Amino acid sequence: MTLGERVDLLDSFGIDHAVLLPPSGAQGLGAPSMTAVNDFVARTVEQAPERFVAGVAHIALSEGEEACAAELERAVNDLGMRGAVWHHRFQGVHLDHGLMPNLLHQCADLGVPALIHLMAGSSLEATWRLENLLEECPKTKVLALDAFSSFDRAGEVTLLARKYPNLYCDLGCMPSTMAIPIMTYLEIIGAQRLVLGTDLYMTPQTWFFPSPVYEILHLNLTDKVKDAVLSGNAFELFSIDKSRIS
Repeated sequence: MTLGERVDLLDSFGIDHAVLLPPSGAQGLGAPSMTAVNDFVARTVEQAPERFVAGVAHIALSEGEEACAAELERAVNDLGMRGAVWHHRFQGVHLDHGLMPNLLHQCADLGVPALIHLMAGSSLEATWRLENLLEECPKTKVLALDAFSSFDRAGEVTLLARKYPNLYCDLGCMPSTMAIPIMTYLEIIGAQRLVLGTDLYMTPQTWFFPSPVYEILHLNLTDKVKDAVLSGNAFELFSIDKSRIS
């Protein structure tokens, strides 16, 4: 997807700003290095900072502990990335892999959140594995991606978020029947740790309609809660300076 196509996609749904996540599925022989992937994301943000307000770094566990730590530091300090992301199902390792605690501690030291996919149906990304990390890394802000990818997953992350105040959840990969789990989460946890996600960045395009946007807009919620979920929480989580955005 070209830069213009990405901007047009945002415009078609009235989305003003986006945080870009790099691809997680390109692994193995012939795949670009995490350094190359992160350079691409940084260039995209640099080309249209008024629309792509932040980028997040891909950290490939297969490249080893030393390389992961070095790339995480480079991505944040040199490229200006505002977080790091893992999709353990695509990386072929379990979510609570032995390298993860130190990387999450490093995220906390760098002042950025760790984004971890929690896709329903994947034993590699089971919620009990996430709890192991949350228990070990209480100072790291963790955003659970795909946290509402099923009714069961939504219930599990709601329980986790009640126990761990450093856990945030996103609405990416959400089925279109999740109004009740969303309302339950908001009633139990509150509005400040729920973040919009759409998966519209994917190439080839997998999602053609950002249902989470419209679900939040049409739920019986106050404007303050809608603003928090649709934008405010993300700006705060990724430490984005709103004053620099037109």
